[in-house]
Amino acid sequence: RNKLMDEAKRIIRFILPGMVFVILILATLAILNIQAVIEIFSSIGEASFGALLTLLVFSGGLGYVFSIIFFGTLWLIGEKNKWHIYNFRDPIKRLIASNKLQVFKINELGEEVIFEIKSKRDGLYIMNALWHGESAESQNIEAVSKKFDSYLSDIATGLGTALTGTLFSFFTSLFLFFEYNSNFSQIFLCVLIHGIFFYLVFLSHKRTYKMYQTIANTTFATEISRKYEKEEKPIKIIFSE
Repeated sequence: RNKLMDEAKRIIRFILPGMVFVILILATLAILNIQAVIEIFSSIGEASFGALLTLLVFSGGLGYVFSIIFFGTLWLIGEKNKWHIYNFRDPIKRLIASNKLQVFKINELGEEVIFEIKSKRDGLYIMNALWHGESAESQNIEAVSKKFDSYLSDIATGLGTALTGTLFSFFTSLFLFFEYNSNFSQIFLCVLIHGIFFYLVFLSHKRTYKMYQTIANTTFATEISRKYEKEEKPIKIIFSE
């Protein structure tokens, strides 16, 4: 049952951003040419189950394309924009500074040397390695993983993909403005709707990432400190790309 629910959530994660795109385009059309929207809904009312299923698959396909664009953008500009990439780097550096954690790497000579964590990506890689490595021994990390990891990650990914869908619907609307010879009032209303929706999705996306990051950092720092006190020596990991 849990596996079925997980698969359903993954499918919905792709379908909903595609539906966001479709809904915003329909809203734009309703402002520019209400008759076109009436004709579309009339066609949907007369459509067969197969046609509706095709529309659903098309929406899921759009969502999948939006997710690829979103994640590509996430990694391309993640270092320059702080809300794009989880900031696990700073908490890890604080644990290293307090001598509770040591991070090494193997150089070309096969020697262990201190690994300097420079980017947020480095922090993300190390956090993932430690998180999944410690989850087998830590009930707290395992509990957080089950309750929040997948849940918040799915929400954040869905919101990020919806953000991409909102941008693409706006670019498509620019074409519709010329197609229907839109006046200033129509264009202003369409831009306002897209702007408000984009801001709300962006804010939700940012807050969700922040919540996930805070829960992960707090749990991780607590477990490393607890393990350090138990073993009375720094936790050592060897980083390798």
